[in-house]
Amino acid sequence: MISVTLILLFGEIIPQSVCSRHGLAIGATVAPFVRILVWICLPVAWPISKAGKGGELTHDETTIIAGALELSGKMAKDAMTPITETFVIDINAKQPN
Repeated sequence: MISVTLILLFGEIIPQSVCSRHGLAIGATVAPFVRILVWICLPVAWPISKAGKGGELTHDETTIIAGALELSGKMAKDAMTPITETFVIDINAKQPN
């Protein structure tokens, strides 16, 4: 919880508020520093990236990704159920034994 909060704060909120006006200029200025950090982290990060599954996705994962990508071309009405095809249950109804 703490790590996510810190990443959100220092990786998203503060940079966006500081760089909202001159983001490209600031990015160009710190680009050499970021490149140095990439080279420093490379000996540890590269072997870790090669461990595990190796980037292979299961059939379910590819289906989920494909469905998410298709959403950009759909309208909200395409995902809605017509009111005539729905039903309601009374809040005071009891489940039969």
